[in-house]
Amino acid sequence: MARVIVKKLRTKPSERNRTSVVEKTYTDAEGRKRTVRKLDAKSKTFGGDLQFVFKKNVGAARRENKRLLGRADYAPRKS
Repeated sequence: MARVIVKKLRTKPSERNRTSVVEKTYTDAEGRKRTVRKLDAKSKTFGGDLQFVFKKNVGAARRENKRLLGRADYAPRKS
Protein backbone atom coordinates (compact mmCIF):
# COMPACT_ATOMS: atom_id res chain seq x y z
CA MET A 1 0.00 0.00 0.00
CA ALA A 2 1.20 3.51 -0.80
CA ARG A 3 2.09 5.94 1.92
CA VAL A 4 0.59 9.42 1.73
CA ILE A 5 2.74 12.28 2.96
CA VAL A 6 1.18 15.70 3.39
CA LYS A 7 3.40 18.72 3.90
CA LYS A 8 3.70 22.30 2.73
CA LEU A 9 5.74 23.02 -0.34
CA ARG A 10 8.22 25.76 0.33
CA THR A 11 10.89 27.36 -1.72
CA LYS A 12 14.40 27.86 -0.46
CA PRO A 13 14.88 31.12 1.44
CA SER A 14 17.45 32.22 -1.13
CA GLU A 15 14.90 31.79 -3.96
CA ARG A 16 11.98 33.36 -2.14
CA ASN A 17 11.17 36.96 -3.06
CA ARG A 18 13.88 37.05 -5.70
CA THR A 19 12.55 38.83 -8.73
CA SER A 20 13.88 40.84 -11.62
CA VAL A 21 10.78 43.06 -11.78
CA VAL A 22 11.55 46.76 -11.58
CA GLU A 23 8.74 48.95 -10.24
CA LYS A 24 8.68 52.68 -10.84
CA THR A 25 6.05 55.08 -9.55
CA TYR A 26 5.44 58.40 -11.22
CA THR A 27 2.79 61.12 -11.31
CA ASP A 28 1.06 61.62 -14.65
CA ALA A 29 -0.04 64.93 -16.18
CA GLU A 30 -3.42 64.74 -14.39
CA GLY A 31 -1.79 64.33 -10.97
CA ARG A 32 -2.56 60.62 -10.52
CA LYS A 33 0.11 58.23 -9.26
CA ARG A 34 0.96 55.43 -11.67
CA THR A 35 3.09 52.34 -11.20
CA VAL A 36 4.96 50.75 -14.08
CA ARG A 37 6.43 47.27 -13.72
CA LYS A 38 9.21 46.24 -16.09
CA LEU A 39 10.14 42.60 -16.76
CA ASP A 40 13.44 41.20 -17.96
CA ALA A 41 12.63 38.68 -20.70
CA LYS A 42 16.02 36.96 -20.32
CA SER A 43 15.65 36.44 -16.58
CA LYS A 44 15.84 32.94 -15.08
CA THR A 45 12.72 33.78 -13.08
CA PHE A 46 10.68 35.18 -15.98
CA GLY A 47 7.70 32.85 -15.42
CA GLY A 48 7.42 33.74 -11.74
CA ASP A 49 7.96 37.42 -12.52
CA LEU A 50 5.19 37.39 -15.12
CA GLN A 51 2.85 35.71 -12.65
CA PHE A 52 3.78 38.30 -9.99
CA VAL A 53 3.02 41.23 -12.31
CA PHE A 54 -0.22 39.60 -13.50
CA LYS A 55 -1.40 39.14 -9.90
CA LYS A 56 -0.60 42.77 -9.09
CA ASN A 57 -2.50 44.01 -12.17
CA VAL A 58 -5.54 41.83 -11.49
CA GLY A 59 -5.58 42.94 -7.86
CA ALA A 60 -5.48 46.59 -8.88
CA ALA A 61 -8.30 46.10 -11.40
CA ARG A 62 -10.44 44.30 -8.81
CA ARG A 63 -9.90 47.07 -6.25
CA GLU A 64 -10.82 49.70 -8.84
CA ASN A 65 -13.98 47.78 -9.81
CA LYS A 66 -14.89 47.38 -6.16
CA ARG A 67 -14.45 51.12 -5.61
CA LEU A 68 -16.45 52.14 -8.69
CA LEU A 69 -19.12 49.45 -8.95
CA GLY A 70 -19.37 47.90 -5.50
CA ARG A 71 -18.20 44.46 -6.65
CA ALA A 72 -14.81 43.10 -7.65
CA ASP A 73 -15.81 41.04 -10.69
CA TYR A 74 -17.60 42.85 -13.45
CA ALA A 75 -18.11 42.08 -17.12
CA PRO A 76 -20.13 44.46 -19.28
CA ARG A 77 -23.21 43.00 -20.95
CA LYS A 78 -23.00 42.06 -24.58
CA SER A 79 -25.30 44.06 -26.80
